[in-house]
Amino acid sequence: MLIAGCLLSISTLQAQGTPDEPRQPSAQEQSKHSIPWDKLTATARTKLRSVISDTTVFHRLKTQQFKCDQSVYIHLVRHPEILTNIWELMGVTQLRIERTAPFSIRIHDGQYTKTTLELVYGTPNLHVFHCEGSYKGVIVPTVSTGRAIIIIRSKYDTAAAAPATQVPTVKHQMDIFLQIDNAANQLLVKTLSYFFMKTADANFAETTQFIGQIDKIVRNNPAGMARLADRLTRVQPALRQQFGVLVRNANTNRVRLASTIQDEPSTTRK
Repeated sequence: MLIAGCLLSISTLQAQGTPDEPRQPSAQEQSKHSIPWDKLTATARTKLRSVISDTTVFHRLKTQQFKCDQSVYIHLVRHPEILTNIWELMGVTQLRIERTAPFSIRIHDGQYTKTTLELVYGTPNLHVFHCEGSYKGVIVPTVSTGRAIIIIRSKYDTAAAAPATQVPTVKHQMDIFLQIDNAANQLLVKTLSYFFMKTADANFAETTQFIGQIDKIVRNNPAGMARLADRLTRVQPALRQQFGVLVRNANTNRVRLASTIQDEPSTTRK
């Protein structure tokens, strides 16, 4: 409840401001304006505006930084069932993801939460998701429903990459607009807000770290990762095959680049 209370308090302070200072746009306003409204379908605009106009809690997660091939990273962001299937094979999760359409998935955590997630806009630097879900469990014994907008902004920096690999440093940040039904029930709002935001913070950090680990395996053991990709039975065959191709391409490009650099004549004076 402490986190939710702090978020609500911060929002109030930002709204008040001071008479002598020009008002600066809040993180929530900046995030709202980052959505490319004119590039969305009419249906997507309606869904997102419904959440934006009645947001219960806004939360910006801490920026995460890691090394990863850009194509592999984008594929994993757009197809999270790959990650959850790997976790399942490792025996560390009960989370199940089923792809119901090219841009939509159904998520069940095996216990309390059921969610549908739709990618409504996606570029290498910006992904916007709309989700709708329900929760019933230990924290709130009755069924609670709500919707959310998830925005992921990504940047790729190859300047600091080692010349032999050119693996970019990926920096990404997530914003969440959470809309909880029956928001008049403040106890319910604070309880669910704290639960979901705390979970989001932990999952975002852990998932980021895991993606970085996958990239290391792609570089150091591409054959092993390709074999693992073939075992992802909960991933649609076409997506599984595409992931395998991206893994092989990422490693091939690095090997080719490393060979080119090694073959270049040295410019160091003796």
